[in-house]
Amino acid sequence: MKTVKSDVVFLNSKGGLPAIVEKTEENSAKIKLNSEKEQIKKYHRHGFINGLTAEDKITFNSILDDIKSSEKTPLNKIDELKDIINEFQKTKGKQKLANYLQAELFHLMRKYRTHPAQYTINEKSIDV
Repeated sequence: MKTVKSDVVFLNSKGGLPAIVEKTEENSAKIKLNSEKEQIKKYHRHGFINGLTAEDKITFNSILDDIKSSEKTPLNKIDELKDIINEFQKTKGKQKLANYLQAELFHLMRKYRTHPAQYTINEKSIDV
């Protein structure tokens, strides 16, 4: 997988501490890293997520901030996140973000031991 701006890497020279990719050079293996905690939290407050654009990581974190800080019941939080995922799945270019949010949805369902009243999944994605 290609390393992109805002991906997290772990530094062997610093005991495995995380750093954020700030810049990559196209025709070389050189990358510029930033190990400041504020930058790491900006993109990775809810886990070390690689594979999304910097913009999508900010959206991902913002959605999860709102869901997790909400006063709603766990089932209402799960339903709200499910609705957001459904909208992203319909939006061109946001399917990857929807997949990452779907993984978080499954995590919340396990954590709260609940599930939405209705959950739709593409039947072709089920491996029988």
